[in-house]
Amino acid sequence: MATPRKKALQAVEEQSFDLDQARAIRRDREGAQFRFTFNAGEFVCLPMKEWPITLTETAAEGKLLDVMDRVLGDQFDRFMEGDPSMGDVKDLIDAMGKFSGVGTAGE
Repeated sequence: MATPRKKALQAVEEQSFDLDQARAIRRDREGAQFRFTFNAGEFVCLPMKEWPITLTETAAEGKLLDVMDRVLGDQFDRFMEGDPSMGDVKDLIDAMGKFSGVGTAGE
């Protein structure tokens, strides 16, 4: 029995690849959001694999505040109230990467 992912990839041979369908399958299967606590508050964000690809360039440019703002959305100001250090943000990004299976900030 073919998995949903194999079915989506098989569609490439039969017709065009449906990226929307593949995304929906991936998000349904991996659905868990990344949760963390900081400064006595709880935060929730998408797993790193679901971040907009433009964040890769933003991170490479060293614009960590912009990355965190995009990732946390309306939670960003509350996050910043905890006065996070560079070490805090690196630890957080490493944990997000490990959770998502995409490596760490040091790699």
